[in-house]
Amino acid sequence: MGAIIRVFATVMGWILRFFYNLTLNYGVAIILFTIFVKVIMIPLMLKQQKSLKDSQELQPILNEIQKKYKDDPQKQQQELMRIYQERKINPMGGCLLMLVQFPIIIAMFYAIAQPITYMFPEEAIKDDVKVAMEKYVTEGRGSTYKEVYYISNEREDLLNTNFLGLNLAQVPNSDSKNWVLWIIPILSAISTYLTSKITMKQTKQNTADNNASAEQAVRMQKNMSFILPFMTGYIAFIVPLGMGLYWMVNNVVTLLIQIWVMKKVNNNPVDSNV
Repeated sequence: MGAIIRVFATVMGWILRFFYNLTLNYGVAIILFTIFVKVIMIPLMLKQQKSLKDSQELQPILNEIQKKYKDDPQKQQQELMRIYQERKINPMGGCLLMLVQFPIIIAMFYAIAQPITYMFPEEAIKDDVKVAMEKYVTEGRGSTYKEVYYISNEREDLLNTNFLGLNLAQVPNSDSKNWVLWIIPILSAISTYLTSKITMKQTKQNTADNNASAEQAVRMQKNMSFILPFMTGYIAFIVPLGMGLYWMVNNVVTLLIQIWVMKKVNNNPVDSNV
């Protein structure tokens, strides 16, 4: 694991532990943690949505420039950059949120899978814990989730992983016949689908000009709206339920914030003059 992810995972662990100490409920701690992170990221979501909307509304102007200077690529690029600079639009602004979210998701996975390392690092340096961890056997379930299984079965004094009758340390595919464990993966997939549909609706609203670039974006999002839910459901099936809970809550909170962001950004149209 890279150094950046380790730093992120350490920070995730600190925040998660804070909310656990506050509530003494692991599930509620994950929910509060998720809401906290999403609220912090609202400015980035606003910036991303505004950047996407502004770029899409400028597309007819950009198309005219590309058509006008099709035989002069250098001049075409200069004019495109001039428009972006004048309108204070970053053409890569839409990618910023994705770049930030990816290490957070990976770091959160490690914070949940390895709670001793990232939530309770003071325990990791104790000789008795080291010995117990070396002797602890995960019964063929691999070493990735060794810490979370150990802390769930042996150290509930540190972290009680039970939430609404579910053990958030358990991996659904470790007992695939237990249909109750499928609840969170299924809800994760459904919430991913709903979030994708809202995003696609926003793209359609912002692409009234029906240019080729916009239509391609809509088609791509339509395909992803079917692929992503299956991917999310499968991943939530092979990771601890705590991670699935995080993913599900993240989708729901994202959906609510996205609706608010859409309304806010759509009330600020871009001037269409060149």
